[in-house]
Amino acid sequence: MSESMVELPRWSKRRWAYAIAGVLLLQVILDVGLGRRAQPLPEHSIFRTTIRLAAGGLAETQILSVASREDPALLALPSLQGFSGRAWLAYPALNDEPPEEREAPYWLALPEPSLGASFSTFVLTNSFAPLLAAERPLPRLPRYEPSFPIEPVSAKSVLMVQGDLARRPLVTKFDLPAWPHSEILSNSVVQVLVDGDGLTVFTALLSQSGRPDADARALELASRARFQAVRQRRDLLTPGRLVFPWQTLPIATEMPAPIP
Repeated sequence: MSESMVELPRWSKRRWAYAIAGVLLLQVILDVGLGRRAQPLPEHSIFRTTIRLAAGGLAETQILSVASREDPALLALPSLQGFSGRAWLAYPALNDEPPEEREAPYWLALPEPSLGASFSTFVLTNSFAPLLAAERPLPRLPRYEPSFPIEPVSAKSVLMVQGDLARRPLVTKFDLPAWPHSEILSNSVVQVLVDGDGLTVFTALLSQSGRPDADARALELASRARFQAVRQRRDLLTPGRLVFPWQTLPIATEMPAPIP
């Protein structure tokens, strides 16, 4: 640049802000002023065709009354309230039932000679076996047939150990006898308490068998029963039950003499 050129002064930020605000204000004024101008209304086309109702009398009166109503569909759709209501919807009901023609009764002739001929033909062409009432033998009369067991009945009783004591083996072996009785004996149940050495320290009869000597024998055997010892815990007391299912032997009785 040459020295003869004059350096223009620079605008400050405030001057630039005033200039931009003035331009925006001028644009808003122009938009508002030009937008308020009245727009020319479009001209309506002139419909030069004239419609006249070619009707007279009652029809003209009905058409005029329909035209004065608010529903515009009355002129386009069939309706009882429109001018075409009688033509479209007021029609006479059709009679779909044809006239009933009654015929005089005609009785068929009955041939008397052929009465029973069909049944006779059926009997001759179909044969039936005679009904036999005694062709099978008489049934066997019910009688008492005792059934004996195949396996021999044991003559000795057994001993069962129940409760916590069942985990400790029984060292003592007992020979339990069978008891003769007129009825089947029940089980003698003895409550026992065994210490760590395996000795019985307490016995009590819980259930009776029905024979006092058998219950007494059960208490005696329970007091003499010895189980496997627990050396680590000598103060241990193990409860349990000794069940004696006694074998019952029948008592021979004399049969009464038959009544003559």
